[in-house]
Amino acid sequence: MLSRKIVLIATPGVIALGLLIAWKAWDAGLFYREDYSTPKSAVKSFYVSVIRGDGSSARENVVEPAQVPIVDDARTLIVEVRAFRRAAIERFGDKKGDDVSGGLPTLQDIEEANEKIDGNDALLATKNGKASLKLRKIGNHWKVDLLSVLPIRTDAETARRIFAKAAAAAHDLAAQIRAGAFMTPEDADQALKGKIIAIIIPEMVRPTFKWR
Repeated sequence: MLSRKIVLIATPGVIALGLLIAWKAWDAGLFYREDYSTPKSAVKSFYVSVIRGDGSSARENVVEPAQVPIVDDARTLIVEVRAFRRAAIERFGDKKGDDVSGGLPTLQDIEEANEKIDGNDALLATKNGKASLKLRKIGNHWKVDLLSVLPIRTDAETARRIFAKAAAAAHDLAAQIRAGAFMTPEDADQALKGKIIAIIIPEMVRPTFKWR
């Protein structure tokens, strides 16, 4: 009888824990079925593919072969920015820390973005001024132009360098958030934005630099 009571008491807690885990997985996009048939679903699918850690469909759905090596750097950047954002949420709470991403789009930003389609070209424009993404339809799939997330026209090698440095900056700043270095989430957000600008500016003086 006692064991039955324990089971009855424990069961609601187990169910609640299971629901919480399922919600977190859903919120992270881990249950999302990859779909490259529309610009928005393509970017969401790319995001989910790299979060899962395999990145196979992401590699298959960039606009050109030269961008395939960038996918791993994009994955590292996404993972580190997610950790940066998570540190802000833990420090400042969900409401204040949720939008801290250094100007880079989160999965929520992608969900709320506007699709602007012109033939086989598309722009996924965020509503809050964060970086937008260009896509191109090739065959039946919308494919992501990873270079378009940057405010400058550049090549794959430069983009990889920028992404890697930005990921390292996000990692360092996440540690600073946890250490209490920032008084507000806005301070943390501006710190990452400033770091990214400082990373990009030296690339602008290179001979290969072009304005978009």
